[in-house]
Amino acid sequence: AIDLFANYFYFKTFEKTDAGTATPLLSLAPLFTFLLSWVLLGEVSASITYLLAVGIVGALIVFSVDFKNFGPFNAATLTPALLSSLLFGISAIPISYLLVNLEATNAQTLFMLRAFVIATLALPFFGWGWQTLTVRQIGFMSFRATFVIAQYVLLYLAITLGSTGVAVTLGNIT
Repeated sequence: AIDLFANYFYFKTFEKTDAGTATPLLSLAPLFTFLLSWVLLGEVSASITYLLAVGIVGALIVFSVDFKNFGPFNAATLTPALLSSLLFGISAIPISYLLVNLEATNAQTLFMLRAFVIATLALPFFGWGWQTLTVRQIGFMSFRATFVIAQYVLLYLAITLGSTGVAVTLGNIT
């Protein structure tokens, strides 16, 4: 459910503004993850790790801001972008808990379960929408989905290997 709403606000952000304006705000998730993994999971990283993560997020923001188009940025963009980042940051905590603390599943199974639950929860609210898509759009979305699946499975594997905050930080370098 957390990821459903995180994705909803993620796509709402792109409906309201271009990628050059939205990306800096959407890359804040690791900062929330570090804080929450410390509070909820007891994960403590070296100070240099926190500083490097903040530096990486800062660099993402600096290099992705399109200052020419930053004017359209407003509350309609700010709210969904911050909510998306916060929710993606929160989402890493139960993922880490399931994969590392409980050893309840593996990265691949967790991703498939996550995708199934998001789709099941989203369908009643948003419908299929397939009738308005062209064959080319469906092909492009399928191509992109391959990379999204790989991205999340690799993120989940990285979470099992070390710090949740570090994994999310590195996963946000896109």
